Amino acid sequence: DGWQKGLADGREEGREEGRAEGLAEGLAEGENKANIATAQRLLAMGLSTDQVSAATQLPIEHIEKLKSSLDTK
Repeated sequence: DGWQKGLADGREEGREEGRAEGLAEGLAEGENKANIATAQRLLAMGLSTDQVSAATQLPIEHIEKLKSSLDTK
């Protein structure tokens, strides 16, 4: 029965690791979406690409793409 306990413990450990990884990924994705929304607002307010990048920590290339998509709207 020792191997069954080991198997059950291993499964539970795997589940816990999976939950932790999923939570971390979800938080990172949410933070990225919030930064993009903030960048869009800052661009709409007239801030420069460099200023928006500094404020949101998004790459300048990403800010430039956001800016061009706002310009086409």
